[in-house]
Amino acid sequence: MIAPALDLCAWTLLLWLALNRLSRARRGNPRSPPALRATVLCATVLALALCAPVVPLHGGISLLWVLRGLFADVSPSSALLLAGLAADTLKGTSLFEARERRWLPLACALPAPLFYPFALGVGPLDPYAWGYGEALALPLIVGALALAAWWANWRISALALVLALALWRLEALESTNLWDHLFDPLLVFGAMAILLARAVRRWRCAPPPA
Repeated sequence: MIAPALDLCAWTLLLWLALNRLSRARRGNPRSPPALRATVLCATVLALALCAPVVPLHGGISLLWVLRGLFADVSPSSALLLAGLAADTLKGTSLFEARERRWLPLACALPAPLFYPFALGVGPLDPYAWGYGEALALPLIVGALALAAWWANWRISALALVLALALWRLEALESTNLWDHLFDPLLVFGAMAILLARAVRRWRCAPPPA
């Protein structure tokens, strides 16, 4: 039951963040924090919409299950990072350290070239297999990265790593692979979209050649 609830929270936060960004852009005030009452109402409506059946099969399949089928389960890291972004939006100030906000999308996008080609059969390696319980080195590396992130004041990243490691140890989710707790397609492609948007923004702001 934890995995569907985690997915519901993550997708609700993602949709709310997207709608809030569109609303602020239309008002021409991109930094104004939303009202708490309106936020709770909007999030409740979004959560109910995700749970409503949209596919008339086997008594009705909800949009949430459609999204789970398309993007797999949301990782605990994704859910906590989305919660951090939502808290940023509500407060109007960032909980992410400046360097963390700059480099975190790049770190989250790294699994795309490092894992997905091998999953498709490119090369003899299978990094995904390292995420099972018998691979003792990976949990130690994740724990060390969490300590390093906390020491560097990357508090949200550190908490995301700790949460992923804890739920993996407790076997709270359906997958027993640690990689599935650390990242997922939603996180990877979302990070790639952020990097692409940054590149487009820099290209537009670049001075014309002399």
